[in-house]
Amino acid sequence: MAEGWWEGYDWIVRVNPDVIIRDDSQLWDIMNHDENATGILVNCIQSVAHPVVHTDFFAIQPRVLLRENLISRGSAEKNAEKVFTNAIKKSIVGEGNHRWLDAARPKRMVCRAGFERDMRTTPVLHYHHKDVSKETDNFNCPIPF
Repeated sequence: MAEGWWEGYDWIVRVNPDVIIRDDSQLWDIMNHDENATGILVNCIQSVAHPVVHTDFFAIQPRVLLRENLISRGSAEKNAEKVFTNAIKKSIVGEGNHRWLDAARPKRMVCRAGFERDMRTTPVLHYHHKDVSKETDNFNCPIPF
């Protein structure tokens, strides 16, 4: 932020190499038509009252980020998701300007988008090879597009 990396961008999308965006239609719809949305997120847990935001995939409007909220030097918290959730709690989640990708929320408390969801329907999938049955081992990527 201090270096101006995000200047000129309406949205930034962070995606780990093992995260696959299967269907971007909800992302595009929110980004282009929801004027109040400043974050598109996946909640790692079932609780909306106390969310934990997935850090391997998210889309946010950089204009709402505060540099001091993203630097957690000296933080006792060692969990990236909890640090990030706290960093955006006031400027995005607390304002109600976030949109959850509910179809990508993991079914259990495993912080991986699309975990235990149908790979044919989840819009975002944090893919780990061990999550897929042995029947698909001969494919490079078993995710249907």
